[in-house]
Amino acid sequence: MGIRNFVRRRKGILFLIAIIIVVLYIGLNLLAYGLTYKPEACLACHIMKPYYDNWKSSSHNKVGCIECHPYRPSTIVLS
Repeated sequence: MGIRNFVRRRKGILFLIAIIIVVLYIGLNLLAYGLTYKPEACLACHIMKPYYDNWKSSSHNKVGCIECHPYRPSTIVLS
């Protein structure tokens, strides 16, 4: 049984698996974006409490981190 026969017989299943992977990938990126959109979220991973406190008490506190430090979907970095 060659790879061509395998693909030919299981085209539907392989297509469904590919769709599921794509949907999961997009969903996880949207979830990450939603969870990290707020400036408070940065404190969960980065040591920046003094900078956050300074930002919070400044006149720029209405401008979120994302405005100057954009999130790039599909670049989830696990550390």
